[in-house]
Amino acid sequence: MAQSTVFSQFIKLIPRPHFQELVARHNGDARVRSLNCWTWFGALLFSQMTGHDSIRAIERVFAHQDGEAQRLGFGPVRRSTLADANRTRPLEILE
Repeated sequence: MAQSTVFSQFIKLIPRPHFQELVARHNGDARVRSLNCWTWFGALLFSQMTGHDSIRAIERVFAHQDGEAQRLGFGPVRRSTLADANRTRPLEILE
């Protein structure tokens, strides 16, 4: 029997359609090629929940999720792309 992580249980509480509505309202995924807002949000939430405070640590953890991140709808997280997203994305999506 597969066990869910606390992170996966927590992320399932967030209604994805409502999140996507916020992204559309604020044009969060406009001109985005690789790191969509859902993955950006997941990376930031995961770092808050686990106490990771560096982008390098977030990248490393997402690279070694053994498919858990993909099952939750998150794509790969690259350090430079995450830094760019933190700098340019509208923060209203996360409020």
